[in-house]
Amino acid sequence: MKKTLTISIPTWNRSFYLKELLHELTAQIITYNLQEQIDILVSNNNSDDDTEIVVDVFKSKYSFIRYNKNSSNIGAKSNVIKSMALAESEFVLILGDDDRIRKDCLKDILEILKSKSDIGVVIDTSISKVKSSHQNGVIKLEDMLKLFYWYIGNAGLFIMRTDFIKDLLNKFSYDEFNECWPQTQAMIVGVQTNNKYKCYLHELNIHSGSIHADVMIYNSFYLWRTCSLELVKAIDGIKNLVTLDVYQSARIYIKKSLPQQFFNILQCAVFVDDSDNRKKTYKHISKNLNLFSTYEKAIFFVVIFVLYLPISISQPLSNLAIFLLKGKKGLDKKNNFVKHELAKKEKLKLSKSGAIRTLEFEIE
Repeated sequence: MKKTLTISIPTWNRSFYLKELLHELTAQIITYNLQEQIDILVSNNNSDDDTEIVVDVFKSKYSFIRYNKNSSNIGAKSNVIKSMALAESEFVLILGDDDRIRKDCLKDILEILKSKSDIGVVIDTSISKVKSSHQNGVIKLEDMLKLFYWYIGNAGLFIMRTDFIKDLLNKFSYDEFNECWPQTQAMIVGVQTNNKYKCYLHELNIHSGSIHADVMIYNSFYLWRTCSLELVKAIDGIKNLVTLDVYQSARIYIKKSLPQQFFNILQCAVFVDDSDNRKKTYKHISKNLNLFSTYEKAIFFVVIFVLYLPISISQPLSNLAIFLLKGKKGLDKKNNFVKHELAKKEKLKLSKSGAIRTLEFEIE
């Protein structure tokens, strides 16, 4: 019989973090006797560390662990797609190797998945700053996109039917999927084209002390790509597969969230990035402005202008703007963030493991 849930973990050269996560997952599965309901799939993107040895140790103990190793590094996006496509259960939950989970969340997830026969997607809203009147229950796809479009695609925050990714693979090749959000495309098209399945919101509290912020270095290019450009490309890429209302709902979210992205991009660009990264960011923004509305273009023109400014001018101006808008508390928060990011950059220079990294894109 089909199991209820596959936990898919795409990974590359992070055996230590993967080992910690597998310890957490296997402990829960054994403690609550979930072996017949859950399996774990590790998709190794041709790591050159001891990832395979680590997984082999777990496989020798637990028959519910499955393993895939790509013959070459196929890129982060493609490995995410593959980790979902190889799932054989009814539902799939993606976890990053740097995610950590609440100690009893798996049994709670299973209870929800078994409580309704029409579940297409479940979104864990527990760490979202946005609250909805549908906080524990059904929400229309359009409403979900207006509120959670970026949020819904993050690892550890969504569970969806495995058929959704398999069905989209029948329409798309790997190259046609979005760079950052192939999982988001799959869930949107899956719900849109399967009327019997619905979107549900639940405060599942899956995450518990994720170390993502400690091992991923943020910069303006990363934030521009993941939180602005790729969101536009993700919904544009499936525009012909969804209704106009669904498409417009995603674009409404992008427009609404742009002021916060404006602040985040500039914060990294002005206080964390070197001149090469700032140049890379404003050139890439300039090249892709045609994808945005007039209002959105105006916002990004300001970003480009600030990135052109010398640091000796942009830093004091930015500090003044933050102080005027958010006071000393906002300035302290910015300073702490910058200190944390700069420390990670220094640690990356000394590290040979590659465990600390920036997000790489397959296509420039």
